[in-house]
Amino acid sequence: MAVTRYVLDAWALLAFLQKEEPAATRMSSLLHQAKAPSDIELYASVLNLGEVYYRIAKRKNETAAYQTLALFRRLSMRPVSATDERVYAAARFKGRFAVSYADAFACTTSQELDAILLTGDPEIIHLSGLLQLEVLTRN
Repeated sequence: MAVTRYVLDAWALLAFLQKEEPAATRMSSLLHQAKAPSDIELYASVLNLGEVYYRIAKRKNETAAYQTLALFRRLSMRPVSATDERVYAAARFKGRFAVSYADAFACTTSQELDAILLTGDPEIIHLSGLLQLEVLTRN
């Protein structure tokens, strides 16, 4: 059975948490499919998880931010560490394209894993010819 891999960027994770439709429904579906035995694997760069963490900590508190990361682990989303190689790959990507450093990690993680990047971030969407993207929207 062929496995379909997805990389979730901070935009997608936050849309899910904030229940922003229709992105939240798509994210919920993928998170639940990945939890059950399936042919779907979900990943997120630790930098993108850090971005979600600091936004929640700023808006709510550190406890809520930590609980959010625990939720993603329970839903079978796999964190991708920031190794030296990944840091330099993201830095090269950022040097070539007009994206944030955290977005560069999402992009290079999707390339490394030959995965579809789920995002609604306009900085990333304009790179559609370079990346496998599934564009999410929110109302």
